[in-house]
Amino acid sequence: MIHTELLKLDAPHQVIYCGGEVGVHVATLIVVDERRDVEGHYLGIETHSHPVVSYGDGGEGVVWNRAEVRDTTHLCMEGDEAVDLKRINDILSAEIGSNLKPSLLHITSRLKDLGIKINVPLREVMEQPKTLCLCFSGLLDNQLPYVYVISDEAVFCIDWADPVKMALELNTQQFAYEMLYPKDNRPHFKYCIDKEETYADFYSAEDGTLEEQYEAIDPEVKGRMEKLVKMLNDPNLMFPF
Repeated sequence: MIHTELLKLDAPHQVIYCGGEVGVHVATLIVVDERRDVEGHYLGIETHSHPVVSYGDGGEGVVWNRAEVRDTTHLCMEGDEAVDLKRINDILSAEIGSNLKPSLLHITSRLKDLGIKINVPLREVMEQPKTLCLCFSGLLDNQLPYVYVISDEAVFCIDWADPVKMALELNTQQFAYEMLYPKDNRPHFKYCIDKEETYADFYSAEDGTLEEQYEAIDPEVKGRMEKLVKMLNDPNLMFPF
Protein backbone atom coordinates (compact mmCIF):
# COMPACT_ATOMS: atom_id res chain seq x y z
CA MET A 1 0.00 0.00 0.00
CA ILE A 2 1.27 3.46 -0.91
CA HIS A 3 0.96 6.36 1.53
CA THR A 4 1.60 9.99 0.61
CA GLU A 5 2.00 13.18 2.60
CA LEU A 6 2.58 16.74 1.44
CA LEU A 7 5.07 18.61 3.62
CA LYS A 8 4.76 22.37 3.05
CA LEU A 9 7.96 24.32 3.60
CA ASP A 10 8.25 27.66 5.37
CA ALA A 11 9.49 30.75 3.56
CA PRO A 12 12.03 31.82 2.53
CA HIS A 13 12.18 28.97 0.03
CA GLN A 14 15.20 27.65 -1.80
CA VAL A 15 15.58 28.02 -5.55
CA ILE A 16 16.76 24.61 -6.71
CA TYR A 17 18.09 22.99 -9.87
CA CYS A 18 17.73 19.42 -11.11
CA GLY A 19 17.90 17.81 -14.52
CA GLY A 20 17.87 21.06 -16.47
CA GLU A 21 14.98 22.60 -14.52
CA VAL A 22 14.89 25.46 -12.01
CA GLY A 23 12.10 26.10 -9.51
CA VAL A 24 11.24 27.41 -6.06
CA HIS A 25 11.06 24.49 -3.62
CA VAL A 26 7.75 25.17 -1.82
CA ALA A 27 6.87 21.68 -0.57
CA THR A 28 7.96 18.05 -0.56
CA LEU A 29 5.77 15.13 -1.55
CA ILE A 30 6.69 12.16 0.63
CA VAL A 31 5.76 8.76 -0.77
CA VAL A 32 5.96 5.66 1.44
CA ASP A 33 5.55 2.21 -0.07
CA GLU A 34 5.52 -1.11 1.78
CA ARG A 35 7.85 -3.74 0.37
CA ARG A 36 6.66 -7.35 0.43
CA ASP A 37 7.92 -10.56 -1.12
CA VAL A 38 5.90 -12.71 -3.56
CA GLU A 39 4.24 -14.47 -0.62
CA GLY A 40 3.14 -11.20 0.95
CA HIS A 41 5.64 -11.13 3.80
CA TYR A 42 6.55 -7.64 4.97
CA LEU A 43 10.12 -6.62 4.05
CA GLY A 44 10.14 -3.00 5.14
CA ILE A 45 9.31 0.36 3.62
CA GLU A 46 10.64 2.37 0.71
CA THR A 47 10.41 6.14 0.86
CA HIS A 48 10.73 8.82 -1.79
CA SER A 49 10.79 12.60 -1.36
CA HIS A 50 9.82 14.53 -4.50
CA PRO A 51 10.25 18.32 -4.71
CA VAL A 52 7.12 20.40 -5.32
CA VAL A 53 8.07 23.65 -7.01
CA SER A 54 6.76 26.96 -8.25
CA TYR A 55 8.03 28.48 -11.50
CA GLY A 56 6.96 32.06 -10.87
CA ASP A 57 5.09 32.27 -14.18
CA GLY A 58 1.82 30.79 -12.98
CA GLY A 59 3.22 27.28 -12.64
CA GLU A 60 2.38 26.42 -9.03
CA GLY A 61 2.56 23.10 -7.21
CA VAL A 62 4.49 21.23 -9.90
CA VAL A 63 5.79 17.87 -8.69
CA TRP A 64 9.19 16.81 -9.99
CA ASN A 65 8.17 13.17 -9.97
CA ARG A 66 11.39 11.93 -11.56
CA ALA A 67 13.63 13.70 -9.07
CA GLU A 68 14.18 13.35 -5.35
CA VAL A 69 15.14 16.11 -2.95
CA ARG A 70 18.60 14.58 -2.55
CA ASP A 71 19.15 14.95 -6.32
CA THR A 72 18.60 18.71 -6.32
CA THR A 73 21.20 21.46 -6.11
CA HIS A 74 20.71 24.72 -4.23
CA LEU A 75 21.03 27.77 -6.49
CA CYS A 76 19.99 30.63 -4.23
CA MET A 77 17.10 31.74 -2.02
CA GLU A 78 13.74 33.03 -3.15
CA GLY A 79 13.89 36.80 -3.07
CA ASP A 80 17.62 36.97 -3.85
CA GLU A 81 18.37 39.57 -6.49
CA ALA A 82 20.97 37.51 -8.33
CA VAL A 83 23.00 34.32 -8.52
CA ASP A 84 26.64 34.20 -9.63
CA LEU A 85 27.45 32.94 -13.11
CA LYS A 86 30.21 30.77 -11.63
CA ARG A 87 27.62 28.93 -9.54
CA ILE A 88 25.59 28.14 -12.65
CA ASN A 89 28.67 27.10 -14.63
CA ASP A 90 29.71 24.73 -11.84
CA ILE A 91 26.28 23.08 -11.97
CA LEU A 92 26.31 22.80 -15.76
CA SER A 93 29.84 21.36 -15.71
CA ALA A 94 28.70 18.60 -13.36
CA GLU A 95 25.98 17.61 -15.85
CA ILE A 96 28.41 16.95 -18.70
CA GLY A 97 28.71 13.24 -19.34
CA SER A 98 25.11 12.55 -18.33
CA ASN A 99 22.25 11.99 -20.77
CA LEU A 100 21.29 15.62 -20.25
CA LYS A 101 22.86 18.28 -22.45
CA PRO A 102 23.09 21.28 -20.11
CA SER A 103 22.26 24.73 -21.45
CA LEU A 104 22.27 28.20 -19.93
CA LEU A 105 19.27 29.27 -22.02
CA HIS A 106 16.56 27.47 -20.07
CA ILE A 107 18.08 28.34 -16.69
CA THR A 108 18.22 32.02 -17.66
CA SER A 109 14.56 31.95 -18.69
CA ARG A 110 13.43 30.29 -15.45
CA LEU A 111 15.44 32.70 -13.27
CA LYS A 112 14.00 35.66 -15.18
CA ASP A 113 10.46 34.42 -14.40
CA LEU A 114 11.47 34.40 -10.73
CA GLY A 115 12.91 37.92 -10.91
CA ILE A 116 16.48 36.71 -10.34
CA LYS A 117 19.38 38.08 -12.36
CA ILE A 118 22.74 36.47 -13.09
CA ASN A 119 25.84 38.20 -11.74
CA VAL A 120 28.70 38.16 -14.22
CA PRO A 121 32.29 38.77 -13.12
CA LEU A 122 33.88 42.14 -13.76
CA ARG A 123 36.24 41.78 -16.67
CA GLU A 124 38.72 43.97 -18.47
CA VAL A 125 37.78 44.94 -21.99
CA MET A 126 40.17 42.93 -24.13
CA GLU A 127 40.89 43.28 -27.83
CA GLN A 128 41.88 39.64 -28.18
CA PRO A 129 39.08 37.04 -27.99
CA LYS A 130 39.07 34.36 -25.33
CA THR A 131 39.99 30.94 -26.69
CA LEU A 132 37.59 28.13 -25.75
CA CYS A 133 38.79 24.57 -26.25
CA LEU A 134 36.29 22.14 -27.79
CA CYS A 135 36.46 18.62 -26.35
CA PHE A 136 35.03 15.76 -28.38
CA SER A 137 33.80 12.81 -26.32
CA GLY A 138 32.70 9.37 -27.51
CA LEU A 139 34.22 9.63 -30.98
CA LEU A 140 36.84 6.98 -30.27
CA ASP A 141 34.94 4.42 -28.16
CA ASN A 142 31.68 3.96 -30.10
CA GLN A 143 29.67 5.80 -27.46
CA LEU A 144 27.06 8.46 -28.17
CA PRO A 145 29.41 11.33 -29.04
CA TYR A 146 29.05 14.91 -27.95
CA VAL A 147 31.05 18.13 -27.92
CA TYR A 148 31.63 20.23 -24.82
CA VAL A 149 33.45 23.25 -23.43
CA ILE A 150 34.22 23.85 -19.76
CA SER A 151 35.71 27.22 -18.84
CA ASP A 152 35.20 30.05 -16.37
CA GLU A 153 33.47 32.06 -19.11
CA ALA A 154 31.09 29.44 -20.52
CA VAL A 155 29.94 25.83 -20.40
CA PHE A 156 28.57 24.30 -23.59
CA CYS A 157 27.50 20.77 -24.42
CA ILE A 158 25.87 19.59 -27.67
CA ASP A 159 25.28 16.33 -29.48
CA TRP A 160 27.62 15.29 -32.29
CA ALA A 161 25.94 16.12 -35.60
CA ASP A 162 26.50 17.82 -38.94
CA PRO A 163 29.05 20.67 -38.53
CA VAL A 164 26.48 23.28 -39.60
CA LYS A 165 23.98 22.06 -36.99
CA MET A 166 26.66 21.95 -34.30
CA ALA A 167 27.88 25.45 -35.19
CA LEU A 168 24.34 26.82 -35.01
CA GLU A 169 23.73 25.24 -31.59
CA LEU A 170 27.07 26.41 -30.17
CA ASN A 171 26.49 29.89 -31.57
CA THR A 172 23.08 29.98 -29.87
CA GLN A 173 24.55 28.93 -26.52
CA GLN A 174 27.42 31.40 -26.90
CA PHE A 175 24.92 34.19 -27.58
CA ALA A 176 23.17 33.41 -24.28
CA TYR A 177 26.43 34.04 -22.41
CA GLU A 178 27.31 37.18 -24.34
CA MET A 179 23.93 38.76 -23.59
CA LEU A 180 24.55 38.53 -19.84
CA TYR A 181 27.21 41.24 -20.13
CA PRO A 182 26.82 44.98 -20.82
CA LYS A 183 27.00 45.74 -24.53
CA ASP A 184 30.41 47.42 -24.27
CA ASN A 185 31.90 44.62 -22.15
CA ARG A 186 30.82 41.41 -23.83
CA PRO A 187 33.35 38.61 -24.19
CA HIS A 188 34.39 37.46 -27.63
CA PHE A 189 35.29 33.84 -28.22
CA LYS A 190 37.37 31.85 -30.64
CA TYR A 191 37.67 28.08 -30.68
CA CYS A 192 40.29 25.36 -30.92
CA ILE A 193 40.28 21.57 -30.57
CA ASP A 194 41.44 20.32 -27.19
CA LYS A 195 43.31 17.28 -28.48
CA GLU A 196 44.67 16.28 -25.08
CA GLU A 197 41.24 16.24 -23.41
CA THR A 198 39.62 14.54 -26.41
CA TYR A 199 42.21 11.76 -26.13
CA ALA A 200 42.32 11.74 -22.32
CA ASP A 201 41.18 8.13 -21.99
CA PHE A 202 43.01 6.83 -25.06
CA TYR A 203 46.30 8.64 -25.45
CA SER A 204 49.39 6.51 -25.02
CA ALA A 205 52.93 7.80 -25.47
CA GLU A 206 53.86 4.36 -26.81
CA ASP A 207 51.68 5.01 -29.87
CA GLY A 208 53.40 8.23 -30.84
CA THR A 209 52.92 11.89 -30.04
CA LEU A 210 49.51 13.42 -29.49
CA GLU A 211 49.74 15.12 -32.88
CA GLU A 212 50.60 11.85 -34.63
CA GLN A 213 47.64 10.07 -33.05
CA TYR A 214 45.33 12.94 -33.93
CA GLU A 215 46.44 12.77 -37.57
CA ALA A 216 45.69 9.03 -37.61
CA ILE A 217 41.98 9.26 -36.69
CA ASP A 218 39.21 8.71 -39.21
CA PRO A 219 39.57 11.49 -41.85
CA GLU A 220 35.77 11.95 -42.03
CA VAL A 221 35.52 12.45 -38.26
CA LYS A 222 38.54 14.74 -38.15
CA GLY A 223 37.16 16.71 -41.10
CA ARG A 224 33.89 17.37 -39.28
CA MET A 225 35.74 18.46 -36.15
CA GLU A 226 37.94 20.88 -38.08
CA LYS A 227 35.05 22.21 -40.16
CA LEU A 228 33.14 23.01 -36.98
CA VAL A 229 36.06 25.01 -35.57
CA LYS A 230 36.54 26.82 -38.88
CA MET A 231 32.89 27.83 -39.02
CA LEU A 232 32.91 29.07 -35.43
CA ASN A 233 36.03 31.17 -36.02
CA ASP A 234 34.94 32.67 -39.35
CA PRO A 235 32.57 35.63 -38.77
CA ASN A 236 31.43 35.39 -42.38
CA LEU A 237 30.04 31.90 -41.71
CA MET A 238 28.40 32.63 -38.38
CA PHE A 239 24.68 32.80 -37.93
CA PRO A 240 23.13 36.27 -37.43
CA PHE A 241 20.84 37.14 -34.54
